[in-house]
Amino acid sequence: MVKTIKGRIFGFALLSALLVSFFIYPSGNVSAAEINVVQNSTSIDNVSPAAVYTKYVTVNTRTSTFPPGQIYHVEWDGDFKYAGYLTRFDYAYDPDAGIYFATYKGNITIQ
Repeated sequence: MVKTIKGRIFGFALLSALLVSFFIYPSGNVSAAEINVVQNSTSIDNVSPAAVYTKYVTVNTRTSTFPPGQIYHVEWDGDFKYAGYLTRFDYAYDPDAGIYFATYKGNITIQ
């Protein structure tokens, strides 16, 4: 009698767990749904026009003189020319070699 009651309780618990799992987890191909969401979010309608024409870049330079506060940087990306002024972010001096190392960061726009 006790085994029958335990078996029924176990069976009921298993059946309940299966039913709950059908309601919690979506049916079908979940990865396809995620791909759809990504494709919709990257469509050209959702991208601002300014984002296409501007790039944020980091440039490292070496010079024997003290690095200037700004430099003019030109870069080609395929057939597009990007250019603009970059601001000095950080610099270091190597006294043994007598060289300054500078890092410049900033936005460049399409020309």
